[in-house]
Amino acid sequence: MHVPRVNPTGVVEYPDAYEPGPPRLPAVLRVAAGAALGIFLIVVLATTIFSLGGFCLTSEAGAARTLLP
Repeated sequence: MHVPRVNPTGVVEYPDAYEPGPPRLPAVLRVAAGAALGIFLIVVLATTIFSLGGFCLTSEAGAARTLLP
């Protein structure tokens, strides 16, 4: 079996018919990234819901009448 090697300039040279697998991140890092994404989505949804709810509850439906002369 031939393994990849790094040439003197720092470039990795792969032998013929060698297929490197995708890099795997540690499970802790993947869980942390998923948790951060989940928290971000929850905050975005919550702030959108509260701001739209506050707007709808405080705006008057008949306010357009004041625009007409």
